[in-house]
Amino acid sequence: MNKILFTSDLHIGHAGILRFCPERPFADNSDIEAHDKYMLDLWKKTVDPSDTVYVAGDLSLLRSDCARALVQDMQRKKHLIVGNHDGSLKSHYSYFESVSQIKEIVIKASRVPFLEENLRVCICHYPILEWNNKFEGAVMLHAHCHGNIDELNKVSPDLRFDIGIDSELARSCAAPGEYSGLVSLEALYEAIMKKTGGLTPSEYAKRQL
Repeated sequence: MNKILFTSDLHIGHAGILRFCPERPFADNSDIEAHDKYMLDLWKKTVDPSDTVYVAGDLSLLRSDCARALVQDMQRKKHLIVGNHDGSLKSHYSYFESVSQIKEIVIKASRVPFLEENLRVCICHYPILEWNNKFEGAVMLHAHCHGNIDELNKVSPDLRFDIGIDSELARSCAAPGEYSGLVSLEALYEAIMKKTGGLTPSEYAKRQL
């Protein structure tokens, strides 16, 4: 089956991210070039040509010509949900399947064996409190916070998850020896089931009313 993957906050070309996220690879010696290569290699090792990736923003702070070379090199079916650090990508939106501020998708249970029902997902760079179809079981995926509200998401009854590269969910998807990983649909659904106690998202949402 073609994979569906989620990621964000790679911050390629942003030296400041190594101070803000000191656990990232090569942060100890502030080697942004090695960091960027690590992130690009992670993408290439994880994403197959037939996969679909939803990137919830802050992909690159490279200057425009370098950003173009980057998104060309990341040849895959990718959708951009724009973040606050994606200005250099404005001239290169044609390299994405879609570009939006908020992306709503429905993943059909008929195409994914482990889904018990269609999974509705709302993706935004920023975490939000209310989103379309929330009370029917739609799941909210966000970025921007670099894992800093993971605990808040855990204690909240809302089905809201940080899928950024520094989040707990993304780091649980890391291969052995790696810092983090792209979030697979399987990993996301496992997190949802843990949150709902095994209820489908729609069943869980009804109990929150």
